[in-house]
Amino acid sequence: MFQTEPNIFLQSFRNDFLTFFMRFITTLGYEPFFVMVCVFVLFSINFRKGFILTNIIIWIVIVNIFLKNLFALPRPLHVDTNVLRFYGNYPEFGFVSKGAKSFFGFFDEEVINYIRNYAKNHDFSFGFPSGHVMCTTGLWVSLSLFFQKKLIIIFTPIIIILMAISRMYLGRHFLADVTGSAIFGLIVIFILYYIYIIFKLNEKLFDKELYIFKLKPKNLVLFSYLIILPLILLFFQAKIAGSLLAVNLSFYIISIKGLPDDHGTIINRVFRVSISIILYFLIYIILKSLIKLSNINDDLLIIEFIRSFIPIFSATVLTYLICLKTKLYKLENDK
Repeated sequence: MFQTEPNIFLQSFRNDFLTFFMRFITTLGYEPFFVMVCVFVLFSINFRKGFILTNIIIWIVIVNIFLKNLFALPRPLHVDTNVLRFYGNYPEFGFVSKGAKSFFGFFDEEVINYIRNYAKNHDFSFGFPSGHVMCTTGLWVSLSLFFQKKLIIIFTPIIIILMAISRMYLGRHFLADVTGSAIFGLIVIFILYYIYIIFKLNEKLFDKELYIFKLKPKNLVLFSYLIILPLILLFFQAKIAGSLLAVNLSFYIISIKGLPDDHGTIINRVFRVSISIILYFLIYIILKSLIKLSNINDDLLIIEFIRSFIPIFSATVLTYLICLKTKLYKLENDK
């Protein structure tokens, strides 16, 4: 499954339209698309489910990064110059047909060692498992489980398969990468779904009494999960830690004040989503400009954390407050 032959076979059908289509599909596996979906669910459809969905996606990203670094395996275009590069600045190692020799075979030890040594001194992204496929699996399976809509349920396997094919066609992943990532994605989502739904955490998580800081086990566990755990992750993945803390802390603050009622006209829902997106990009641009003007090394972990945390946290809380003020939202207990 680590052979490059399937990639080369898919690329043999290449033409301008197919390449355009595959590149379009693969864009649905990048961060902006997941952010847009989470924001849409959060502010337009269901605030509670939007929060849980966002948490699930972030945790899948965390697991994916951990697995990539754990296995540390190359991509098809790293081990075979016969695999076409359609775009992107990926390092060329000059290996020819150095993928696995059989369906259940593995890479030569010299190839693995060479690429892993290279990765120690360079900004490098390993292949297995595919982040695109793993996150796509997590997103669409979550949407299917949360909303039980026939159209979403039908579309879910289609988009997962298309994402897997696109990553192979573009030479980014082996068959093993996309297959393994779909399996890992399903495992993570069902573990989280079991925790949230079966243990009724989806109900307990929204108990306002738990958000008032008290020295009680339930309150401390919730506080540790929402706040302390993301801070611990800061030492491993600053950007992800910043995103997770921003989502959790904003939710913590909003829960104390009172969760919003999701009802409203289509116009209300469109305005809520639009306000959040505008605020996010406005704050992100301002923050980026301030960091640039300050001449601070933006590779520092704390800067990476701040650049991730502030736009998400500020946009979420400000959207909530603005929507309450303008009557685009009302509190649940005011229904």
